[in-house]
Amino acid sequence: MAVTNRDRSDAVDWLAQKAGMVPDRPLPPITPKLMPARPEAALVMDPLVERYVHACARIIDKTGGREVRTWLHDRGISDDTIRANLIGADPGRSTMRRGRGLPYGTAVAATFPVFDPAGNLTYVQARYLDPGAAGRKYDNPSAALAPHPRLGYAVSSAQPREAPLLVCEGMPDALIAAQVGFQAVGLLGAHTPDEAVAARLANYAANLGVGIALVCDPDPAGRRVAETLRPLLAEHDITPIAVEMPDGLDLNAWAISDPDWARNLSAQLTEPITTTVVDRCADIEM
Repeated sequence: MAVTNRDRSDAVDWLAQKAGMVPDRPLPPITPKLMPARPEAALVMDPLVERYVHACARIIDKTGGREVRTWLHDRGISDDTIRANLIGADPGRSTMRRGRGLPYGTAVAATFPVFDPAGNLTYVQARYLDPGAAGRKYDNPSAALAPHPRLGYAVSSAQPREAPLLVCEGMPDALIAAQVGFQAVGLLGAHTPDEAVAARLANYAANLGVGIALVCDPDPAGRRVAETLRPLLAEHDITPIAVEMPDGLDLNAWAISDPDWARNLSAQLTEPITTTVVDRCADIEM
């Protein structure tokens, strides 16, 4: 109105015409906003994460890592497994400085590096020894430093067993399984598995020439994981075995409480795949 010397009604009409808004005509389509292509570098783990992993792996062998090493031993994780998987100790940010985007270091934590099927380091999770004091159980790098892989492939120095691929909830369970020779993959985080995760598991099992067994936690989340993965794997012609955990234990607790857990687990995995075994996925109390 001030610049064109129009009254209010004429000024609104003039602006409408400039915007392509004509009475009794549909509005012109909105031009989609082009998003910049994501740089390839963003899809690769930042070297800062690898330096953090190796720094924590060095600390676990020193006095500052004694608490974490004891905690790992109490959970049944051996020194061979610690070394093979570069498991480390984060003493907390008050003791160890860190770059922006790395696990925050609220308190003392065990660090579980994550590897891909080829054995390449791709990620790391910091598991606080005292989740109550830290306010959370796990701490992860930011997406800007490392994309979340959703699957972690445990490294084993044991003689491989002839058994299906074990799909476990979390790296600690996968490490316990790999420690005695099972091929094991850990599902990372609370994400529900989807088609992409199922396809990666099916491809990995096919490369190994084995089937798949689901070793999920005995809680609603664990049952949901099993129930979700079963039909997704069926699309790849895989009928997974559902492992029954005794007394409502998770795999880690089972391994600690039962010296014969690996033999008992192997017995389940070698059962003929009958309707009874297959249908455990639907109502299993894992």
